[in-house]
Amino acid sequence: MIILEKVGLVEGLLKRLGTEAITGIIGDKPDLTRRRSFFGANTKKLPHIKGYLEILVEAMKEETLRILFGAGVLSLIVGFFND
Repeated sequence: MIILEKVGLVEGLLKRLGTEAITGIIGDKPDLTRRRSFFGANTKKLPHIKGYLEILVEAMKEETLRILFGAGVLSLIVGFFND
């Protein structure tokens, strides 16, 4: 309600949005083009998704994980030769 009071209640909000209470947004091509140039495109950039190799390289920076990885490899080698 405070925001509406700052812009001049309903009339101020309608004026800032560039529309009318009765007709609303027309939605034809010129109106949409005008709105897109005034307000900007309604898009959001997708976040960067890390790949498997990138996650693995980042995980290998941890000393504990390197020790566990080494122990796992050593366990596989001993198990291979033990059988």
